[in-house]
Amino acid sequence: MARKKTKAGADPSKVYPLSLAARRQYMESFFRQLPISKEMIKQARTKAIELQSKHLSGRGLSEVNEVYFEYHVDVTIWGLIMHRLMITKSNPWPWTVSIDENNLSGGTSPIFRQWCQSYRSSAEAQGSAIGTSRSPTQPQPTQHQALVASATPSPKATPKEPVEEKASPETVTVPQPPVDATLAIKREVAQTLFDVEMKMQGQNCPLPGIQKSRWATSAGQQPLPYITSFDPRVQIRGDYGARNHEDIEEPRLPSPALREKIWQSVCKDIPWLSGPLCGPFEFALPAWLDFHDLVYHDFERIQAEKLLDVDIVIAWRVSEKRPVSLVIGPNPAEIRSHEDIRFWIQVRSNWWRVAWWLAGAYRGSNIRLVEHLREVRDLACEGQLIDVPASMTRLFEAWGDIMNDPVLARNKASWNRNNMEMWVPQIHAILSQPRDIVGSLLDEWVFRDMPNANIRAQGVRDAWSRVAPVDAISWHQNIMLKFRSMLQQ
Repeated sequence: MARKKTKAGADPSKVYPLSLAARRQYMESFFRQLPISKEMIKQARTKAIELQSKHLSGRGLSEVNEVYFEYHVDVTIWGLIMHRLMITKSNPWPWTVSIDENNLSGGTSPIFRQWCQSYRSSAEAQGSAIGTSRSPTQPQPTQHQALVASATPSPKATPKEPVEEKASPETVTVPQPPVDATLAIKREVAQTLFDVEMKMQGQNCPLPGIQKSRWATSAGQQPLPYITSFDPRVQIRGDYGARNHEDIEEPRLPSPALREKIWQSVCKDIPWLSGPLCGPFEFALPAWLDFHDLVYHDFERIQAEKLLDVDIVIAWRVSEKRPVSLVIGPNPAEIRSHEDIRFWIQVRSNWWRVAWWLAGAYRGSNIRLVEHLREVRDLACEGQLIDVPASMTRLFEAWGDIMNDPVLARNKASWNRNNMEMWVPQIHAILSQPRDIVGSLLDEWVFRDMPNANIRAQGVRDAWSRVAPVDAISWHQNIMLKFRSMLQQ
């Protein structure tokens, strides 16, 4: 999603970057334009101090130039917030200077010194408790390190006087905040976005009765809204593929001989070694797919809620502890006759359901497998069936794109996750409005950003379908007709 550069009230070129007061006044002015709270900035500062202190102490430093420390804490605060809001590239840290952290003539950082003393005391206490020795002046640095745009540069020996540099801060190396801290910031931003959208919708459509929560479902009164609350702890997830390094155990797989026998009977016109198909009723998984979040999360609910037909399972093939394919077929733990053609058709139907989901997952959809199967069940109850030819076409097209440029496909999936974390709070705020105006409000929201209207419409469909799939699909079909009509004008 293209983002415009945010404009601060002051010109950074007129701010002396090593003046603490001037620098932070500029930062405060800039942050006031962003959808963030003071509490979030406070949390970012706490995390930045921790990250910088661990980074420096890991290099064996126990004293550091105060100007250096405060400057790089501010760089890290900026980097954390810009990275979270996905505006890093358009809003890099506005200054690049070099400071000698070893020049202590101007005073040392009391904050860093206090952190080292606190860490040393904690390490000594822990070492005493477990009967091990640990050097108090060599605390272990954090293991989470990565390239992060516009974050703290790696300190180097430099002249004592500040010198302007032309090196870009886009490629510097800094400690990466732990997942829990990153999630906390994401959820703070999500709550703020939800509150802002709720306030805007309230201004556009003031409804005193609704504001007093006088919802009812009896005749003549307003029905309950689609969404009655927003919990960022549920809606906002970790980074795409954050757990892909974790090992996965392979479950017992459905019999390959039986799957091939069923395939030859009910899918004989489709070669099962083509495109994403790597076996009878088996789909290939790209290595970057967020398996833990999209498949593994709440996977046990599939059986508990009976989202698949009886005696049919979904399993995964594993290579070197990593999932490489999804397999759909007869439950290998059940002893029953599998010579019933009706059962074979059920296997194919369940395979189609997974194909429909995977076509979206290949393109970065955030819909989890369990959520998709619930949606299919609800649609079936309303008499709506899967468009199998269209689903298979989308599946093969998506796989073709992955094969053509796997890096781009993975980046799109991650980009979509980031976008949805920005969009879902806004979508939920609109779904909290009266049902009879939700459609028009969502139309307006989608067309706020015409270059991304198609993707935003899909985001609405994904979020809305979790609570009302029939209404979501109907709305999506209508808005896509409007979108095509606008493009033809």
